[in-house]
Amino acid sequence: MHREILTKYICTVHFEAWKLKVPTEVLPWPKNKAKRVSVASYGYGGANAHVILESLDHYLSTRPHLLPSTSTGIIPQAKQFLVPFGEHAHEPSNPAADSGDPTAAGNCSAPPPLSGSERPFLLTFSAKSEACVKQYIKSLADMVAGASAQGELANKMLRDLAYTLGTRRSVLPVKAYGVISPTAARGISEGGAPAPRDLAPFTIANLGAQLTSLSENVQISPEPLEPTRIGFVFTGQGAQWAQMGAALVEVFPSVGQTLAKLDRALATLPDPPPWEIESELRRPRDKSQVNEPQFSQVLCTAVQIALVELLRRWNVTPRAVIGHSSGEIAAAYASGALGAGEAIIIAFYRGKVCGNAAAGAVPGPGNDSQKSGTSGDKPSDGAQAGAMLAVGLGRDEVEPYLAPLKGRLVIACANSPKSVTISGDRDAIEKLEMTIADQASINGKDPIFARRLKVPLAYHSHHMTPLGGDYQHLLEQPRLKIPITPKVGICPMFSTVTGRVLDGRKLTPEYWRQNLESPVEFAAAVQLLVKDACVNTLIEIGPHSALSGPVREIRVEMGFKPKELSYIPTLIRGNNCVSSILEFVGTLFSQGCTDVALEKVNMIEGVDPATGEVVLVDKGRVIVDAPFYAWDHSKEYWFESRRSREWRFRKHPRHDLLGSKVTGTDLAEWQWMNHIGPNSTKWLKDHRVCLFLFFPLTFLGPQKASVLYLSI
Repeated sequence: MHREILTKYICTVHFEAWKLKVPTEVLPWPKNKAKRVSVASYGYGGANAHVILESLDHYLSTRPHLLPSTSTGIIPQAKQFLVPFGEHAHEPSNPAADSGDPTAAGNCSAPPPLSGSERPFLLTFSAKSEACVKQYIKSLADMVAGASAQGELANKMLRDLAYTLGTRRSVLPVKAYGVISPTAARGISEGGAPAPRDLAPFTIANLGAQLTSLSENVQISPEPLEPTRIGFVFTGQGAQWAQMGAALVEVFPSVGQTLAKLDRALATLPDPPPWEIESELRRPRDKSQVNEPQFSQVLCTAVQIALVELLRRWNVTPRAVIGHSSGEIAAAYASGALGAGEAIIIAFYRGKVCGNAAAGAVPGPGNDSQKSGTSGDKPSDGAQAGAMLAVGLGRDEVEPYLAPLKGRLVIACANSPKSVTISGDRDAIEKLEMTIADQASINGKDPIFARRLKVPLAYHSHHMTPLGGDYQHLLEQPRLKIPITPKVGICPMFSTVTGRVLDGRKLTPEYWRQNLESPVEFAAAVQLLVKDACVNTLIEIGPHSALSGPVREIRVEMGFKPKELSYIPTLIRGNNCVSSILEFVGTLFSQGCTDVALEKVNMIEGVDPATGEVVLVDKGRVIVDAPFYAWDHSKEYWFESRRSREWRFRKHPRHDLLGSKVTGTDLAEWQWMNHIGPNSTKWLKDHRVCLFLFFPLTFLGPQKASVLYLSI
């Protein structure tokens, strides 16, 4: 007992035999014994709880791997990870820098550009009910309301809060999340770059305001029906945008390392590009070349590979993968069938042959992705110009429109049961577009969706046949220092060329030629992936949510509800990439994927200049006085029978003669029960003769004698 003295015993306890002792004063802890106590509590209705508590210093002393290397002892180490919320202003902003460890990331001469000062953080919440989640967020807002801090100290409070919620709280069925950003009230650049640093500093009042707003508008996710089973869907060419993924390099140095690794692979080519991936990704919109094929193919694939690597660090891995068109390149890497170097080389040569072909093609109407070309209606080599058209019809519905133009137009992509992409000769595409518009107006029906794609070539059609041979030859050339040598993958890849599961060893140069020339069977492959791989969560890996519409239509066709087959994008065009990826992780968490390494998601990374390795700068510390769990008392769990309720709330006390009314009896014929004895009827003790008690018959009055027999 602590600060309490037990002065009387209520039962007989064999202390010596049971080796028990009741301390009546403070005793020293036994030597060489773990500082561990057991606390038990028992409820009236049979409920009980048992908790084992252990001293923190003893726990950490037996687990040195949980602490950074230091010579200052156990207790100071432990305090680095525990801090009351109100003491942030008195604590060092970077515990790793003060740990005395010369290898700690805080001593690196080149910390990440943001140093955690402007990056958003993901806050995760869970409870047993929706009301509890909102109440808990509100209690966090109240906690920070009384604090006064700004700048780096305010950012540190946010970082510690993210660490505490993400790693030191139980995960309960009802989940929610919020992305809190120091730049939220000050804006970000359109391309997702950090806000200018001369703006007003982030204050604790900003944090409190965002938490308060979150408590009022947070989206609550109910308990999932089944565990999360993830499938990766890789976007094809066409979703690219200027500065896509650039902000990820700022916050997550591992992304920059992945891009540098891809640059080194391209540098080994006989004809390497004169530019670097990261430099091209950082170009502003007015100077970006991201829409030109020779750039877009490489940059999209590089961003996808970097996303796969980043998610792998966060313990987000797929059961199966699928790629739309050129998205199959990154899908092959994610499956393990290709290495990162092989994948980026395949993407580079695809972009090269398409870029060379597009250089002689005339830009289509409204096409701003190709800046060079010749005048006239055909490419400079005399070949027929190509174009592509997205149509809101299924395969069978669009066939009658294609019949008069057979041989000139083909279905390039079967995106969903209600969406296809037509590819072929440009003049035939123009005629088809007018035919679809006229047909809708004649029949008086709603217009059929038909939109020309901003591409200079007719991909996945006969226009690609002349390019396919050159593409395959470049991938098979013996001068490649990184040859294309596919192998069996670690997870299945569902091919949109064949519409079936693909053996990784078949991802040869010949297959990539077919990928360029053949139609994309996306709808059939996705349905097969969902059925065969038992996937219930599709994650789009790419610069934009370009496949959200097709996936939604496929889901409806398969008869699934959104909660049965969910879709989550990783990046959104024009949005801050860091906020987008954190929104993705938060959505994944709220849908039941609790295996995500939230500690790594929110940690501040740096690059050690000596080794070039990504190291920890700061992951945050535990806020020991954070609010307790918000219990929801609106639901009653007490169940009581009618007899019990009548007994507890009986109107009349026990009568010496009648006793108590029998519960549950009919009001028309009440019944009474009485147990007469010295304990219940005290005056019987005065009617004792020797060892016997006598009950006086006169007490019964006019009652029948049988009552005496039944009662005694």
